[in-house]
Amino acid sequence: MTAMLGSGQNLQMGVWTTFTQEAREASDLQKGKLESLHTGLTPREVEILQLIAEGYPNKGIAAHLGITLKTVGNHREHIMAKLDLHDAAGLTRYAIRTGIIESGGLGGILG
Repeated sequence: MTAMLGSGQNLQMGVWTTFTQEAREASDLQKGKLESLHTGLTPREVEILQLIAEGYPNKGIAAHLGITLKTVGNHREHIMAKLDLHDAAGLTRYAIRTGIIESGGLGGILG
């Protein structure tokens, strides 16, 4: 069976189904890889890591999330201990490498 696509191209239904299934599986695999890279972090820690990597200071993170400065500091310490990283630059590199942020996406309060 042949299907007509919007662009006017003909494509066998079986081929299209196989293509979309493979793309979906590849996407799921990539998503699983990213999640497995930081599975030791809680969702809140990933959120805070993202904000740190985007350039927010602890005070800005606390205000943004509606938590205390001390809580942000505690989360930051836990993140660093879990990832065995020791500074914001290391956290930022980790966030870029795992897809938590994009390398060009350092907007935050810096840009």
